[in-house]
Amino acid sequence: GDYGETGIEAFELEARARNICVATSEKVGRAMSRAAFEGVVRALLQKPSARVAVLFTRSEDARELLAASQRLNASFTWVASDGWGALESVVAGSEGAAEGAITIELASYPISDFASYFQSLDPGNNSRNPWFREFWEQRFHCSFRQ
Repeated sequence: GDYGETGIEAFELEARARNICVATSEKVGRAMSRAAFEGVVRALLQKPSARVAVLFTRSEDARELLAASQRLNASFTWVASDGWGALESVVAGSEGAAEGAITIELASYPISDFASYFQSLDPGNNSRNPWFREFWEQRFHCSFRQ
């Protein structure tokens, strides 16, 4: 499905269970125009008691929503998923609209045992993975076909 769909569903389920009002739910996506993003912001503004906007979006869509908010002088408290995370590019030019945002960045750490295991793999010892030979051919510019 689309980015964030399962997050949205889980959020709405938990919000209902805790009597948190979800005033509106809007979808955004790559094919949307600047005017369409402004339409989403206007729809949010139609709910004057809703001051928090929760985003489960790709970084590009979050950037467009912030830019639309900046153009329309709209102010929300943004709570955003890892699609925005710690990316400064999302807020560039829309710092005022982004002020006070809470974003989530998932931590990831190297796992040395996995790195050693993965680096030890080759087509001879990893035949159980049907895609590994294709990966190997692309990575090392070779072919196993005759």
